Amino acid sequence: METLTHEDRTFEKVVEPGKAFHGRTFDKCTFTRCDFSRSDFTKSRFIDCTFNGCDLSMMKLRGASMQHVVFKESKVLGVDFSGCSEMLFSVRFEQCALDHSVFVKRRMPKTRFTRCSLKSVDFEQADLNEAVLDTCDLQDAVFN
Repeated sequence: METLTHEDRTFEKVVEPGKAFHGRTFDKCTFTRCDFSRSDFTKSRFIDCTFNGCDLSMMKLRGASMQHVVFKESKVLGVDFSGCSEMLFSVRFEQCALDHSVFVKRRMPKTRFTRCSLKSVDFEQADLNEAVLDTCDLQDAVFN
């Protein structure tokens, strides 16, 4: 993953826990069974991307852009989405573990969470207008 822009690429079984990927652009990319736990994607852009069966736990996303990003059957534990760029923020989660993640003050209208674990997730002051939380475990989740 040397170049700064990746378009229409598939990344399969990439194991890079704790690595820094600052300022990268991923456009129409698919990530399958990758491990980016504790990796730093500060100021990176994800456009029309899909994560399938990945471990993204504790991934850092400060200033990152998420536009039409789908997470399927992935571990997204302890990720702070509140630091992502507001511009065109659009994500969807299907059968993911998002326990202890943070969406404080995040505008997320119409966001879908399907069959997800959202234990102790912080949605404080988040805009969840028309969001769908279908068959999710919200134990100890914070809403305000």
